[in-house]
Amino acid sequence: MNFEEFRERMKAETSQKTGAEVFLKEIPKNNGVSLWGLFVREEGVNVSPAVYLNSYFEEYRNGADIEEIIEKINREMSVNRLRESVNLSGFPNYKLAQRQIVFRLVNYEKNREMLEEMPHRRFLDLAVTYYYLVLEKPFFGKGAVQIHNSHMEAWGTTEEELYKKAMENTPALLPCIIKSMDSCMEEILEEEIASGYAGKDGMEKLCLQCILEEFKSNPTYRLSIYVMTNQDILMGAACMLYPGKIRAFAQKTHSDLYILPSSLHEVIIIPAKGQTGQEELRQIVWSVNREQVDVMEQLSDTVYIYRRETDTIETA
Repeated sequence: MNFEEFRERMKAETSQKTGAEVFLKEIPKNNGVSLWGLFVREEGVNVSPAVYLNSYFEEYRNGADIEEIIEKINREMSVNRLRESVNLSGFPNYKLAQRQIVFRLVNYEKNREMLEEMPHRRFLDLAVTYYYLVLEKPFFGKGAVQIHNSHMEAWGTTEEELYKKAMENTPALLPCIIKSMDSCMEEILEEEIASGYAGKDGMEKLCLQCILEEFKSNPTYRLSIYVMTNQDILMGAACMLYPGKIRAFAQKTHSDLYILPSSLHEVIIIPAKGQTGQEELRQIVWSVNREQVDVMEQLSDTVYIYRRETDTIETA
């Protein structure tokens, strides 16, 4: 069964299961990636969440049982299914919509074709794009509508105005947080301990607790590395452009700052005090992008540096 046949099979199975109208659509995503979405159109509901089928097809190709895949898709569809409409009445009205316009960063070259249809501006090898952040239930702060040129024209506004509004709104609606890598590692260990994943006899849990205590008590493990993102860890790499945030952190550390784009959702900040060379950092970013970050989530292979003297971010 090829991917087209697989999609049609899943469409038929879902239609039979739900009794509703089901349709397939190819959705362009970040960095030139397109995914096939399976949608259920509910009567009287204006939003149809997608179940993307590409990863399920990969499971099938790798030998997963088709009936188990169908069950997984049904479960995901059931969890995502909406029973009532989402209030998007403010979106067509720019006087209302402007309060919810925010920005994100994407790679310019990898999204060049998509960007032709969107208001945007260049920033080094990246592009600032704009979207409408849904603040209505059930997608409060999680749902978004990408702003295209057609929206901008219908609103009678300009990219410059969108940029101004987004710069005001994004830090307020998606506040920046900066955590040390140490605290992030502690949180990961604590979540693993609390999750119950550790094994029936508790030995693995005990080992994790020992590691956590050793990490907390031994200063030799401490790293001068920080994670910058927003409180939802959603498109948080944009925080690097929040007015004054990078400058304030550089003043606190008394140093210029290397900025490593670990994904669309966060950046790594390292005080530029000579411990690590720029070429080594570039190799780290390149390797992480290819080995740990999904293509759709990648931001850039470039290492940036914030210069305190000029208050600017440059390519390192």
